Amino acid sequence: MIDTATLRSQARAGAWLRSWHRRVGIALMLVFVVAAISGSTLVYRDAILRNTVAAGISAQPQWFTAPQLARDIALIESQFPDIAKGYAKPPSPERPFWIVMDQNRNSTLLAPVSLQPLSGYSGLVRALDWLRALHVELLLGMTGELVLLASGIGGLFFVISGLVLWWPMRRRLRAATLLPRRMKRGPVLISHRNLGALLAPLVALSMLSGAYMLGRGLVIHLTTPEPAAAASAQPPSTDRASSEPASAAASATRNPSMDQLLLAATAALPEGQITVISFPDASSGYARFRMRLPDEWHVNGRTTVAVRASDGHVPDFQRADQLPPTARFSNLMYPLHSAYGLNTVFRLSVFIAGLVTLWLSVSGVMSWVMGRRKHRAFG
Repeated sequence: MIDTATLRSQARAGAWLRSWHRRVGIALMLVFVVAAISGSTLVYRDAILRNTVAAGISAQPQWFTAPQLARDIALIESQFPDIAKGYAKPPSPERPFWIVMDQNRNSTLLAPVSLQPLSGYSGLVRALDWLRALHVELLLGMTGELVLLASGIGGLFFVISGLVLWWPMRRRLRAATLLPRRMKRGPVLISHRNLGALLAPLVALSMLSGAYMLGRGLVIHLTTPEPAAAASAQPPSTDRASSEPASAAASATRNPSMDQLLLAATAALPEGQITVISFPDASSGYARFRMRLPDEWHVNGRTTVAVRASDGHVPDFQRADQLPPTARFSNLMYPLHSAYGLNTVFRLSVFIAGLVTLWLSVSGVMSWVMGRRKHRAFG
């Protein structure tokens, strides 16, 4: 015997979930569209720059050695007197040029060794910088980050509720229905449901990793002391690297130059490849070098070696491969979200996830608008 009360209860629950699924999609559509378009483009940012600005430049192994980087960074410091408020990224196999970033997050690209500016596509470089700022903060600073964090959480609800609503109709999944043959409400809605269900893991991974990074970044920002307070704090007492010859030589000279600070950092972690160089400033008193260990997923690495600018002293630091499991899990979020440093297949998957997010946002609103028009036409 059919339990009509149970059927009515299930119908009410489904109507409630469908209503909120639709509301969340409509409310966040614009943010999803902006994040999807900008994110899909940024997946291939390095490839775009490599084949335009740096066309004809092929990476050479000697560019990544500590002596060559030390020589280059000393010249960069003299060419960019305001570099202390920004940072520099050395060349890498996928990005065979220097990137000098000022305090406003604007990039200047330099040819390796010669350090001549690559200015042939300056408009393209500025456009990609703008697109990155749009993707990570909607050009609104912390307010934009909060909006994106809320959107990422809403996006996870969007994916889960969509799967729940699709599940009773799962047997209707057909390859021919993934893309609509006509821009009518029926085909568009079926495409929205089936394509969303099929690629839900990719979309959910993108939403989850993005929201996790934003949330973690905001927590760190809110709990980190002001620069003046951080500068007054005493450095760690344990000095694992101070016995290294290069570090000791740097400590013997007052106010060592930037190339000496870099050599002190590489002496402390010889197997690490320097990926980001932050110059010392008055608030910190330390130069900081991000390093990537061999076989590390994160394209910039998650080991930071700080070198005191006054004497080349290297306080103790923790290697990325010695971090606790929770920290290692956190460090996986950026590669999984951006596909930087990962293989071609995964990069394509992240790109497709962005396109699918774009289509789900647009098709959901399209089907809602078409349904309202049809309802008005009949009544």
